[in-house]
Amino acid sequence: MSSAESGSPRPTLAPAALIAAVLVVTAAVAFFISVRGEEETQVPAIVGENLLAAMERLQERGLVARVEGRFSSDAPAWRVIAQTPVAGSLVKAGRPVSVVVSRGRVIAQVGDYFGRDLDQVRLELQALAVAGESPVRIDESGPRVSDPRPAGTILAQSPPPGTPVSGEITILFTVSRGPRGDLIEVPNFIGMTYAGALAELAQRNQAFVFTVRAGGAGGAPGTVVFQSPDGGSEVPHSTVMQVGMTRPEPVGEDQVFGLFEHEVKRYAILVDLTLVAELPDRPEPAVLLSTRYQGGPIAVPFVTHRDAQLVLTVLGREVERRPAGRMAID
Repeated sequence: MSSAESGSPRPTLAPAALIAAVLVVTAAVAFFISVRGEEETQVPAIVGENLLAAMERLQERGLVARVEGRFSSDAPAWRVIAQTPVAGSLVKAGRPVSVVVSRGRVIAQVGDYFGRDLDQVRLELQALAVAGESPVRIDESGPRVSDPRPAGTILAQSPPPGTPVSGEITILFTVSRGPRGDLIEVPNFIGMTYAGALAELAQRNQAFVFTVRAGGAGGAPGTVVFQSPDGGSEVPHSTVMQVGMTRPEPVGEDQVFGLFEHEVKRYAILVDLTLVAELPDRPEPAVLLSTRYQGGPIAVPFVTHRDAQLVLTVLGREVERRPAGRMAID
């Protein structure tokens, strides 16, 4: 085979490669022309459309939605009520478009809830809030008072009915505890050990003051011989129980009996209160009392090591620390 014959395919490849290159260049030019033509796009009219449909239309034009909500009495929830730029504007592709969406109708004014059941009103307002139809919230710290009306009945509200609602608003209700809602029946502590009476008072979160009666007061050592109010009576929960006890049997040489007395700061609600005895050689303190207290005087009987430090904490913070030996009752 001659050299001419062996090289005969070469002329046929060059035109094919040239054609392919021309096609590539042509496609690239068409692409860049197309991209350049899409640098500016027309903003579609989306006011009145559902948010999802509006976002799809913006994406088709290469635009990005920046969404914010606003209460509206004229448009249902998730309906577009405004846009910026306005429809028909020419903007560059990729530009964000501000889309204002309805959060649904807003309650124009505070309703009249007097005489209604608190639980029903709470559920009603929660449902409206979930649906985006109400910015009204309930402050759950509203007072509870005794009243002839059934427990849970709304007796008063703040702000009052008819107050204009222009944004998120919190409403405070005064609610009935029922005709005997704030009364408790007093147990009979007479004859109980002081430790048993103390445990029951702590469990009931009842305010109390113990006193030590003279040996001739009757009753076994370390038992309750007096109380006020009397067992079986009905009193407000805030009543401070007066509990008189006899001195317990003599304790060991290294032990002391005494009363820890303190005036607890007043709080609007019941708060955690703890009294412990700490000893240097014990990793964990001994808990003498754990209850919830609203404030006022307290006197706690105790038996502990004479070298112990008695520590009173309220809401987890130390408020008083005293040596047990200085509070001993001989």
